[in-house]
Amino acid sequence: MTPGDGVGVSFLEYFKSILIMTPHLRPPGSFLKGREMGNFTDLEKTREYFKNDRFATDNGMQIDEVCEEYVVCSLVLGEGHKNANGGIMGGVIFTLADFAFAVLANSIHLPTVAQQVSINFLGAPKGEKLFAKSTCRKSGKNSTVIIVDVTDDTGRDVAQFVGTGFKLGV
Repeated sequence: MTPGDGVGVSFLEYFKSILIMTPHLRPPGSFLKGREMGNFTDLEKTREYFKNDRFATDNGMQIDEVCEEYVVCSLVLGEGHKNANGGIMGGVIFTLADFAFAVLANSIHLPTVAQQVSINFLGAPKGEKLFAKSTCRKSGKNSTVIIVDVTDDTGRDVAQFVGTGFKLGV
């Protein structure tokens, strides 16, 4: 389905389909325009709510950025995050990704719980800090699909997490 392939798709329709498929190309504010952002109107209110996510916060994970299009969470790595081989334990990476997923999912609709998630580990972290950036791929009536890209402070791709959140009380 591309312009000029005889299917009758206009360039504008084709461009819109590309924006839906590639969240990083969307103009700011375009995807969730007109939708409520749950109970979180700013970074401090979001942090206040998620301080009760004890497993993540007790292990050093923090919320750095919150907006309509994405959330960024981070973690400074330490000795307590290492596995027996000296690398960062996969569960640490998973937990950071899951935390970023939860913050964005619950910003879109409160409450939302994970229904299904998966993670692909892409490379071992080489830096001293991890970042997890979550973006909404689709927000429907009952569920939300969120992609979380985990990188380190050297720019290395560490993991990609895909989660489906189920919106409670809809």
